[in-house]
Amino acid sequence: MSLVVSINSTLDRAVLKSASILDQAVPKFTSILDQAVFKFTSILDQAVLKFTSILDQAVLKFTSILDQAVLKFTSILDQAVLKFTSILDQTVLNSAVFLIRLSLKFTSILDQAVLKAASILDQIVVKLPGFMIKLPSAELTGEKDYP
Repeated sequence: MSLVVSINSTLDRAVLKSASILDQAVPKFTSILDQAVFKFTSILDQAVLKFTSILDQAVLKFTSILDQAVLKFTSILDQAVLKFTSILDQTVLNSAVFLIRLSLKFTSILDQAVLKAASILDQIVVKLPGFMIKLPSAELTGEKDYP
């Protein structure tokens, strides 16, 4: 039995020693774990900040490129509108000149036809002296008929 008491006593001392070591180790382990968590959190925060900074720069660069593209497209579109307007203006001007020339030509042809008709009428009036012709201008002005 003394052996049992001796073993129990040795086991009790071992348990107490283990408990004492564990009591000292747990706070130390907790402190190390807290430091590791803090360090990991700090590294993660820095990584998030760096990623956010890189993402912000990328967004700014993309926005700048997009703005330049929009300005270039707007410039090209403005030039195309100006060119189209110029062509349209020239077409309208050419059409107006053509219509004026056509009108002048038509007026000239009509003038020649009226002169030719007046000449023919004058010849008829001269050849038929006893024939009465009522001229349209006589009706308008109230003049007497030609004999």
